[in-house]
Amino acid sequence: MQATMIPISPLYEGKTHSLQTVAGNTPAKVARDALVAFMQRTDISIRGFTCDTDGTINRRVRDIVKGWDLGVPPQRYEPYLKTGIELAAAGYGHTPVDVQVHIALYTLLGLCVDDFIVDMHALQEFSTRLNSGLPQLHPVLEYVVDILHRMPEFYLPYACKAIVISTIEFINMTLFEKEIEDMEVCGDALRWVEYKRLRNGIGEAYAFFVWDKFSFPDITTHIQANPEIILIADYMKSVRYYTVPANNP
Repeated sequence: MQATMIPISPLYEGKTHSLQTVAGNTPAKVARDALVAFMQRTDISIRGFTCDTDGTINRRVRDIVKGWDLGVPPQRYEPYLKTGIELAAAGYGHTPVDVQVHIALYTLLGLCVDDFIVDMHALQEFSTRLNSGLPQLHPVLEYVVDILHRMPEFYLPYACKAIVISTIEFINMTLFEKEIEDMEVCGDALRWVEYKRLRNGIGEAYAFFVWDKFSFPDITTHIQANPEIILIADYMKSVRYYTVPANNP
């Protein structure tokens, strides 16, 4: 057995974490082991954890999506719908039900974009059309715009602007990654990898989702915690990519 030293974030530059890996281990196995080790070190237990116990979030989100036409068969986005509901209820269960429903819908649409249900030309035109008020070129993006326009119903003005910017950066980087998918990543380009993740991870949006305006009307009480939450959200998305099979979020 050989120990591999895996560097962590530049925030902890100069430090490394020793992770015992065995030849032939998949990235998923390494990621799962790292996540289990992290949970053990932080003494966090999720045994017995429940969310949306009466199915309210599930029913309300599905009722809304039934009236949507995302341009693909429902079975194509069903895994994303389930993920959105579970993420909203589990991660944001402290927020009002309406907020959780909104987060679930946002997550569904983000996963549709992430999986390239939306064609590249429509993604290229997204920010330009958003800024000019023109119709989007794909129904998924039309619903994204609608969800963004409704953010002020649930979040403070600064948070809404940050969520919009984070969403634009996510779509822009998702498109750019597709365009450069054959580019070889330099072994010394850790900062480039993290730069990409900070944009396509939508961490800032999900950080602000924690602080709905009803429960947290004073932004000064929580804004300084957001940088840490952003990093956690972005790194957890990286873990998801390693541990979840393709097309099954």
